[in-house]
Amino acid sequence: MNQKFSRPVRFALIIAAVGLAAGCASSKKMDELQAMAQGAQQSADQAADAARRAQQTADEALEAARQANTCCQNNSQKIDQMFKKSMMK
Repeated sequence: MNQKFSRPVRFALIIAAVGLAAGCASSKKMDELQAMAQGAQQSADQAADAARRAQQTADEALEAARQANTCCQNNSQKIDQMFKKSMMK
C-alpha cells in the first residue's frame, strides 16, 4: 500500500519541480513567448477573415450560377415551344 501511495507523491513532486523550474524562466523569455502567441493569434484571425470573405464570394458565385441556369432552362423551353409552333404550321 505504501508503494502505491508513494508513486503519486513522487509524480506530484516531479511536477512541482518542473513547475518551479518553469517559473524561474526569465521575464524576457515570457514576453517573447507572449509576443509570439499574439502574433500567431493575429495571423489566425486574419486567416479566418480571409476564409469568411472567400466563402461569401463563393456563395455569391453559386447564386449567380443558379440564376444563369434558371435563365438557360427558361430559354430552352421557349425555343422548344417556338419550334413546336413552327412545325404545326
